[in-house]
Amino acid sequence: MRDLYEFTADPERCPYLPDRDATMTYRVVDELHPDEYDRLLESGWRRFGSTLMAPVCEGCRECVPIRLRLADFRPTRQQRRTLRANTDIEIRVEEPTLDPEHVRLYLHYHEERSRSRGWPAPSFDAMDYVQSFLANATRTLELQFRLQARLVGVAYVGESARALNAIYAYFDPGLSRRSLGTLNVLRQIEIGTERSKTFVYLGYWVRECRSMTYKARFRPHELFDGRAWRRSDAESAADRDRLDSTSS
Repeated sequence: MRDLYEFTADPERCPYLPDRDATMTYRVVDELHPDEYDRLLESGWRRFGSTLMAPVCEGCRECVPIRLRLADFRPTRQQRRTLRANTDIEIRVEEPTLDPEHVRLYLHYHEERSRSRGWPAPSFDAMDYVQSFLANATRTLELQFRLQARLVGVAYVGESARALNAIYAYFDPGLSRRSLGTLNVLRQIEIGTERSKTFVYLGYWVRECRSMTYKARFRPHELFDGRAWRRSDAESAADRDRLDSTSS
């Protein structure tokens, strides 16, 4: 790995907790070896394209990296129901791409999130999309979710030597009852198992962010406290409290 440049951005409104400011540090790299990617994921970094990032917010540690150890994961009854309810959805593993079908779905998803959850007004910048999802420093998969051939979901997944890393996903908001976000993680677990991976990284879990509630429902999971990964079991009182606090 060779850093092209590294910088810390000025504070701006947090995308997860809008009443707070967020400060991010960035590293732009030209290439990322799978073993290097593992070490960065284990240290709490995230990646979009060729850009690595990590929060360095003063006085806030709410962005908690979360991962699943595949050998330990057991789906809940609700997660098994989600699989059964979506047998008509075809999930294809493809190379990252961009076409009008992707753009329409991307904008539709963000327009709905803007109305329902107060996300910033949507816009589409092709170069920004390419830099985030297509111009990758390491191996990246695109999962396409299709219902009767129609594109209803897209997920980008990084692949390191020992893990898969959920980068970003967007779905048809008209299919919200199908729990496609949950289906996406379950499919990544299947792919990771097929490829003999040890972990699936789900990015950050933020306790008070509604959009991230579903991540803590994959159990047991592991949370990174800045020094070590610690298992969080379904039976622990602390875990139940966290799940209760994020339910809506």
